[in-house]
Order: sequence, then C-alpha cells, then structure tokens
Amino acid sequence: MRITKLALLAAFLCGFLVSPRLQAQDYKKLRIALVGGYGMRDMFGVGGSGGPVVSLEPAFRITDKILIGARSEAMMRVRSLSKPGAQLNPLTSSISWSMFGQYYFSKRVVRTFMGAGAGVATLSHRTITYHPDFIGPAADYAVGEKHPVYFVRFGLEASHFVVMLEYNYGRDEPVTPELAMKNSYAAIKLGLFIGGGFN
Repeated sequence: MRITKLALLAAFLCGFLVSPRLQAQDYKKLRIALVGGYGMRDMFGVGGSGGPVVSLEPAFRITDKILIGARSEAMMRVRSLSKPGAQLNPLTSSISWSMFGQYYFSKRVVRTFMGAGAGVATLSHRTITYHPDFIGPAADYAVGEKHPVYFVRFGLEASHFVVMLEYNYGRDEPVTPELAMKNSYAAIKLGLFIGGGFN
C-alpha cells in the first residue's frame, strides 16, 4: 500500500512538472552556468582571509520564472576563528555539492533574480597551531570536516552573462571547547551560461 501511494505521488509530481502550463515558453529549458569570483572571510570571526571560488551549475527551467539546478563549487581561503590565538592557521580548500532554486522577477533583457539552496561541503584536512591566551605551550589540532551548507543569492542576468552576490552559511567547526573555525562566507561572482536564453 505504501509503495502504491509513493508511486501515485511520484506520478502526480511528474505530471505537475511537465504540465504545459508550467513549461517554459519563452526561454530554453536547459541552462549550464560557469561562474567564478571572490569568497570573503567570515565577518563575525577573527583573522582569516578570503580567496577564489568557482562553481559549475547545470539547471532546468520549470517555467520562465522558476529555475532549479545543482551547484558544484570549489573554494580556497584561510578560515576565520571564533577568538584569537592561532600561531598557524593554514589555507583550506573546500568542495561543495548543492541543489538550488531561483526565481526571476521579470522577463526583460536584464533579469533580476533571487535564489536559495542547500547541500554538503567537504573541507581539506589541515593542522592548526593554537596558543590559548598565549599562556603555556602551543598545541596542534587536526581540522577539516564535512558539514551542511545553506545559501541565498541575489543577482541579475543580461544576455548570457550573470552577476550575483551570495551568502553561504556553514556551522562552525569546533577545535577546542573555547575555539571554533568559521565556515560561513559571502561571495561575489561573475560568469556566463549556455542555453537558458530565448527560444
């Protein structure tokens, strides 16, 4: 019985998504974007620095105003800390995979949009040297873990070019009971896409 209900639900959702009323009319359905930019350090942390970020985003237009897709993103940065005391804070690389949706506010030549997504990020394994309050000896701690990531974005498209501002939230990674590494960051991105334009 449960399998039958799930099958009926899946059939309903498929029919809903491919309904002629929901299909994109003026824009091509398939859209693949390549964007890159600069990811900033967490403004609520201590130290750290931003770095380059690049992402590949295949997506599908359900309607002219609704886009759903997947984001594969790579970034390098020095993560901020919850408090000072690091003698060695190494460069960290991360890779994330997310699903997202975007809503377009118009069908003009220049189209503004907002979107949101969620996924998981994997960080490189590094060692941080921490000297708490600079009293006593420093100690080394292994860092780098997998964590959920959530993001919101605002931007605009013109022709086959896109520019966006994005905020990515990731939970802090604990190092010691009093120290944590910040995983959140904002990013500004520029890129281009193929497909997704006027039919």
